[in-house]
Amino acid sequence: MKIIKTASCGLCALLLSLSSASAIIWTGSNGTDWYTGGNWDANRVPVSGDAVLVASSTITMSGSNAYATDVTLGYTSTTAGQMTVSDNAYWTINNALFVGSYHYSKYTLTIDNSTVNNNGYAYLGYYSNSEGSVTVNGDSLFRVKDNLWIGDSGKGTLVVNSGTVQTNNLHLGYSAAGNGTLIIGGDGSGKIIDNSGNAVAIKGWAGASKVVFDHNGTANFANSILSMGASKTSIEHNGTGTTILSGTSNIKGGITVNNGSLLVNNTVTTGTTVNVSHGLLGGTGVIKGGRVAVASGAHLATSLTLSNGLTLDAGSYLDYIGDGARLALSAGSLILGGEIIVDFSAVLLDEMLEYVVMDWNGNSSVGSVDVSKFIASGAEGQFKLNGNTLVFQGVSSVPEPSTYFLFGIGIGLLCLLRLHKARNRSLD
Repeated sequence: MKIIKTASCGLCALLLSLSSASAIIWTGSNGTDWYTGGNWDANRVPVSGDAVLVASSTITMSGSNAYATDVTLGYTSTTAGQMTVSDNAYWTINNALFVGSYHYSKYTLTIDNSTVNNNGYAYLGYYSNSEGSVTVNGDSLFRVKDNLWIGDSGKGTLVVNSGTVQTNNLHLGYSAAGNGTLIIGGDGSGKIIDNSGNAVAIKGWAGASKVVFDHNGTANFANSILSMGASKTSIEHNGTGTTILSGTSNIKGGITVNNGSLLVNNTVTTGTTVNVSHGLLGGTGVIKGGRVAVASGAHLATSLTLSNGLTLDAGSYLDYIGDGARLALSAGSLILGGEIIVDFSAVLLDEMLEYVVMDWNGNSSVGSVDVSKFIASGAEGQFKLNGNTLVFQGVSSVPEPSTYFLFGIGIGLLCLLRLHKARNRSLD
């Protein structure tokens, strides 16, 4: 269900869009506790038939059940507030949840080890210039049965530090004015699933939209990330952790790896460049559409297939992972900005074998390749070209002349010592 908004009377349109519930308004006259009747204009706590309206203030809901049919957090202009649901609280919302609803309102909802069970739909950042965010922590469940709109016409943010978000449809930046961001934070254990328990697709629409991985653990992200219509949905990896993208994604924006490790284990199609400014881009999947650019000090694993070219800046790294994997450049040119370090430290090489690092078979765009620009680290050997394949030939380590000299001195001293002991025995 999509709500129709009008500019002439935003609050009227909002209230009309809700169910026919009676309105109850937060006053905060007696503190911050949701369960205190004196904090509401009706002098009672909301029940399941009420439409809750909150303009600003701080609200706490802790350890008990709560009910409402519709909830609007930030329903007047230029207001700001925050609400925390914690300590195993269970909040049932029958129809609609708005966080950051009216023009220039700003509201934050935090769910800590609790459940917010919404049997309808939810908007974070509903009207233009509004801001709404939800943060999910601990063993929490944020359930929105139907559609979860993040940044409808305003700015919306969903932060999943752990726990579960459950919804059948998740949308980012719906209108041209909308700005939606999904952040996977914390330890990366948070899940986003549909009502059947499967990974739900993340869909970017006409506005700005991005998915940000900013965690310090390991995130197995099976969700597809999709650009719908004109959306230039993008992906950023900022945390120190490792993210495994196992879903098929098709975005019109790009990918930026600023930190940690982003492993692509399926097909990801981008509309613009994939920039690795720091950290590692790896995996066993395919990157289509955008050219991959690796900056100095950043790492690219030799296991991906790239379909639109590769730029390696001087001082960038190719991480050899072994097991027969190679970096395949199926289309597009190869640009080497200087010396490229090929790191073999993660595997134990047989000194007498050849190892394929990269190939561009069937790709006429590569042209000639200067193998002298590839420098081995963690192994002894040399690079060479076998047709359209970059190969590393391992060699046996040969001791330096000084090593032979010291070895000879040691053997000589040992012989003198044995001769001296033999003479002492004969004198005895």
